[in-house]
Amino acid sequence: ESEAYIDNIILNNVLIEDFEATQQVIGSVGDNVVVDISPKTLDFGTIPYSYDVTKSGSDVVVDTSGSDTESGFVDVEVTINSDITGFFTQLLQFKESGDPDTSFAVLPFGIIEIPESGSATLNTRLKGNTASFGAGPKSATLLYTITAMPPA
Repeated sequence: ESEAYIDNIILNNVLIEDFEATQQVIGSVGDNVVVDISPKTLDFGTIPYSYDVTKSGSDVVVDTSGSDTESGFVDVEVTINSDITGFFTQLLQFKESGDPDTSFAVLPFGIIEIPESGSATLNTRLKGNTASFGAGPKSATLLYTITAMPPA
């Protein structure tokens, strides 16, 4: 006859040895971040070649509904990848809705702090001279880096 039991546990990668049934264990459960970003594609239509342009694009909505974070906030950073010609890197601008037009900035323009289960709307536009980029289609990839904001 033998006894079978487990008296060591690992909680959040921390080994607790000789765990007793009456012992209290305090740990934290990781943040739950849920994000929906729309639209999936920003289409600026036909852009004139070799001109100074200011052309508004679609608003981007970042929705964090369903998130549950220790700090109560989700951080979002937007950057550009795969912009072979540099067209979007130099001309694409974002600002938070409600901010003055003078706050439009090229990416990365900083981290947006969104309350958990809230949303933020980002206005987009292309602004600048298109002459140095040549005619033809332009594309890039927007990279959204989402993190749970650390508690204060």
